Amino acid sequence: MFNFIIDYPKTRKAVEFFVWNYENMKFKLEESKALTVSASFIMMNPNKNNGRKSTIENSVIYSMEVEEKLMVLLEKIEKAFNRLSTEERQYLGLRYFSNLNLNDEEIRDKMLCGYRHFTDVKRKAITRFALSLGIEVYEEPRKNKVK
Repeated sequence: MFNFIIDYPKTRKAVEFFVWNYENMKFKLEESKALTVSASFIMMNPNKNNGRKSTIENSVIYSMEVEEKLMVLLEKIEKAFNRLSTEERQYLGLRYFSNLNLNDEEIRDKMLCGYRHFTDVKRKAITRFALSLGIEVYEEPRKNKVK
């Protein structure tokens, strides 16, 4: 029989990377819409392709591709987020989806709960969120040593 145990530290890192990727895509979308005109009146997207010139059409296509990927990601996040309990959503919202940049101690104070309860909520929130997104990481199976 197989025993699959979630590796919490690696799963937490996977969630952080997933959220970072989402934030990065939002940033890319904003950048892709920031077209400029050069001194020679050539339309450029200075943040794409290391400053090489691009046409308006290419910039619009790039924007649409990024926006489409972002919408798919947003839908996944919304479904996963809504499967959590109120406290779990509160933790993840304050930790990853707010502009407050709070650490765990500040989040715990805002949630008005004790340390032990907070760590349980945090662990469940991250684990359940990762499971819903399909990004959980499992511990490597331990090999029995033959004596």
